[in-house]
Amino acid sequence: MATIEQLSQALSEIGSGIQVVNNHANDIQQQSSTQAHVADSIRTKVETITSHADDTSTHALQSREISVNLEQLAEQLEQLLHQFTLSSDNNA
Repeated sequence: MATIEQLSQALSEIGSGIQVVNNHANDIQQQSSTQAHVADSIRTKVETITSHADDTSTHALQSREISVNLEQLAEQLEQLLHQFTLSSDNNA
């Protein structure tokens, strides 16, 4: 039969084992918390990048529309200049 000293030693070893497990659990919890913060930070950055990309796309479309309008205005100006030139030639 085990003596009180042996039982005490066994309980002490069990207590040490429990402490090791608790330390590991605390480490895992801390790592999980850190990973959650990193994931939130990444999500926020992705949302910001996506928003900037959407803005850039919108601005590109607006720039293209402006470019098309300028091309149309240039064509109209050329037509008006041509008509003015013809009118000036006829009046001369």
